Amino acid sequence: MKKILMIAVEAKPYATAGGTSDVVGALARVLQHKGYDVRLVLPHYGNIFRAPRYRIERLADLEVSVGSETVQAAVYRADQNTYLIGGDPFGYFAKADQANVPVYPPLEDSSVDAGELYAFFCRGALELVRRFREDGWQPDIIHCHDWPTGLLPVYLARELPGTASARDVRVVFTIHNMSDVVYQGGWFGPELLGYAGLPKRLFHEGHVRHRGHVNFMKAGIVFSDRVNTVSEGYAREISSGKTESFVALDGTRKRFKCSGGLDGVWAKYGVNLVGIRNGIDDSYDPARIGEGEDWQFVDEDWRSSYARAGGQIVADWAYCIGDPCLQQKKHDIKRYLQERCNRVLKTRFEVSAEIPVIAVRSRLTEQKGFDLIVEGLQQWSPAWPVQFIIVAWGEERYAKPLKKLAAVHPEWIAFSDSWKTAPEPLHYAAADMLLMPSLFEPCGLPHMMALRYGTIPIVRQTGGLADVVQDYDPSSKTGNGFVFRAPDSKEMLQAVGRALETYHQRPDRWQELLTTTMQARDRYGHDFTWTTAANRYLAELYEVSNRTYTGRQFTNDN
Repeated sequence: MKKILMIAVEAKPYATAGGTSDVVGALARVLQHKGYDVRLVLPHYGNIFRAPRYRIERLADLEVSVGSETVQAAVYRADQNTYLIGGDPFGYFAKADQANVPVYPPLEDSSVDAGELYAFFCRGALELVRRFREDGWQPDIIHCHDWPTGLLPVYLARELPGTASARDVRVVFTIHNMSDVVYQGGWFGPELLGYAGLPKRLFHEGHVRHRGHVNFMKAGIVFSDRVNTVSEGYAREISSGKTESFVALDGTRKRFKCSGGLDGVWAKYGVNLVGIRNGIDDSYDPARIGEGEDWQFVDEDWRSSYARAGGQIVADWAYCIGDPCLQQKKHDIKRYLQERCNRVLKTRFEVSAEIPVIAVRSRLTEQKGFDLIVEGLQQWSPAWPVQFIIVAWGEERYAKPLKKLAAVHPEWIAFSDSWKTAPEPLHYAAADMLLMPSLFEPCGLPHMMALRYGTIPIVRQTGGLADVVQDYDPSSKTGNGFVFRAPDSKEMLQAVGRALETYHQRPDRWQELLTTTMQARDRYGHDFTWTTAANRYLAELYEVSNRTYTGRQFTNDN
C-alpha cells in the first residue's frame, strides 16, 4: 500500500483559513480510511498546542538551515498521522490562528516576511522527509498543497536525487487558487533565494520567476512530477489565458485573469495539468438534519424560542428523496429561519412558505462577485416576492452597503456577518435558491452543498460552478440550476428573474427541479463525495508513471 505524505499550511480540524483546509483534511481522512498510509505535515500553530483535545508530543529537534543560520526547530505529533513543524524564526506559527492572528501573514505585517516564513517551513519539511527515511518510512508520494509549499519540490529535486528510493518518490502539487500574485506567493525579491539556500540561476533562468519576482507557485508547478487543480473547469480557464472584465462598485471597469498571468507555464515546461473537482463532506445531508454541532445549536434555539412546538425537535425536519413530506419539511425549516431573522436581525420578513428565500453565503471579496450582488440589490425592482438572507464576512467595502440595504429594506433583505444567524446546513436547507455569482471559482463548495438539500443554485458559468450547474431548460426539463455567463449585474438579475418566475408560475416544474438537484452529478457523471474525488487522485495522480519536467534538471551550482 502506498505511503503518502501531505504537506500543507491548513487542514481541518487543525487550522482553517479557507477551502484548502477542507480539501486537505478530507482527502487525507478518506485515503486513510481506504487503507493508505497517510501522514500530514503542518506548521505547529499555537491553537493546536493549546487545544485540550490534542495530546501534543514533542518528537525531536529539527535543525533547519535558512539564511546564514541554523534554526533550532522541533517536530511534534498531534496524533498518529499528523506532524507539526514549530520554532520558526519569527515566532509566527505559535501566534497564528488565534487571538485574531490569521493563518497567513497579512501583507501589511512588517514583523514577518511571508517568503522567509514559508521557506523555513519548506526546508523544515525537507528535513522531516529525511528523518522519516532514516526511520524506515519512505513516502511514495509527497503531495504539496498550494503556494506556501511551493519551494519544497525545488528542495526535493535538488537535495534528494541520486538513490533509487529517492527517484521513486513522486511529487504532486495542487493549485487551489492562482488568480493573483497574492494567491501565488509571487511578490518576493530574488534575494529570497539566498535565504532559502537555493541557486540564483533558478531566478535568472525563469524557473521560479514571474513578473520580476520569486513566485512560489511557479516553483511548485515547474519542479513537481504531477500538477492538478481543484476542478476541470478551472483547469481549462487557467490554461487558456482568457481575460474578462467587470464593473466595480466605484464604476471602474476592472480586468482579471483566472490564471493570474501564469498561463504560459504549462506549454513551456510540458506540464499536463489535471482537474479533479473537490468533494463535500457527507455530513451535508438532509437525512442527517439534527446531527452535529450546527444542528445542535439550531435545536437549542428552537426549543428555547418555540415552546408551542409541542415536543417537536429539529431532527424531525430530516428528509430525503422520495419523502412524501419533503416539501413540507423544507417549508417548516424556511419559516423557522424567517422567524429567526426577524428575532435576531430585526428584519420584517413575512413568515410564509410561499415566499422564496435566496441564500448568499460567502467571504466578502471581489472574487465572490459582491460587486455584482451589491449593484444588483441596489437596482432591484422585484416583479415577484422574494427574501434574501445574506451571511457573509470580510471586506468592509462590501459589508457597509449591504448593511445599509438591509436597514432600508428589512422586509426582503437580511444581512449578518455571524454564522450563528444561520448555521451553514440550516442556511442551505431553509433556502429555495443559492446565489453564487463568482468572478472565478476554482471549485466552490456551497453550490454542491445546496444541491444536496434541494436548493437551486443560481451561478455564473465559471470554473467548478460550470462543471456542476447546468442551466435549466423548461422545454426539455433538463438542468439543475440557473446560469449566466458574463460577470455583469444585469445578467445576474436576469438569471434570478428566471428562477423566481419558475418558482411562482410553474410550481410543478419547480418541484421536479428540486428532486433533480438532490440527485445531481457533475457534467462528467461524478458524484460529490470525497470517496469519488480520492479515487481520482489515486488513478490520475498517484498511480501514473513518473514525469520529470525541464526545470527539475539542474545541478547544485549557484
